[in-house]
Amino acid sequence: MHVALELKDQELQGLKTALERGAIFWDPSSVARAKTRMKDIEKQAIADDAAKADWKQVQHNNKILKEKDKVKRQEKAALRREKAA
Repeated sequence: MHVALELKDQELQGLKTALERGAIFWDPSSVARAKTRMKDIEKQAIADDAAKADWKQVQHNNKILKEKDKVKRQEKAALRREKAA
């Protein structure tokens, strides 16, 4: 009986030190859920980056269109000035 108590005390002491050192034992279902969450977070980050890149492309295209429109307006104004002169 005394030996069994000593073994239990040693086992408990080992578990306490493992917890103090940060050793955590995960069951397989928790690991699977964590991996799934990590993959979902990664996919969301990729989608966010793609959306950001698309938005930057839209802004760039709008800038180019505005510049082209500005050039056309300047050309029209120059033609009007020539006709008026």
